[in-house]
Amino acid sequence: MKHFSKTIVVAGTGRNVGKTTLACLLIEHYAKNQETIAIKISPHRHYNKEEAKARARIIAWTNDYALMEEKKFIANKDTTRMHNAGAKSVYFIMAKDNYLPEIIQIIEQEIDIDSRIIFESAAIINQIIPEKYVVVYNDEFPTLKEKYKHIPVDRFVYSKENAFFVKKQKLSLNKHFV
Repeated sequence: MKHFSKTIVVAGTGRNVGKTTLACLLIEHYAKNQETIAIKISPHRHYNKEEAKARARIIAWTNDYALMEEKKFIANKDTTRMHNAGAKSVYFIMAKDNYLPEIIQIIEQEIDIDSRIIFESAAIINQIIPEKYVVVYNDEFPTLKEKYKHIPVDRFVYSKENAFFVKKQKLSLNKHFV
């Protein structure tokens, strides 16, 4: 796995736990003093190639995955929020986990991997070694998915009503956050 020296991976235990909000807070913090790149990964296709062309610079598009740099920002989209938080560039990847190694190779040709990068994705943690790996959870989704439990987490962050609380504790024996 490739070491991304100034990268923070923000993952979550489920949907709507606060991943994007925390990623935006980190972008806002780092963008004050250094160029910051945001990368969002989704395992689902959110739009087709024609829709993508209207809003992004397509870097790679296959039947299996898409990688683009967002250029036109649409309200209420996570990538727009990242841009508004101060990210110099915002990339969006639509791919299942098994295509991420190939996409990482393309990303390495696109950006300086020693830049400050904020990834919003759990899946990327199986492909790179970041500076920090942060997992956001809430009362509705208190556990980490099985396929990510083998990776040591730097910080667990509890999210409640758009407030974040850093937990110093690790996983309990039953794999719930305590």
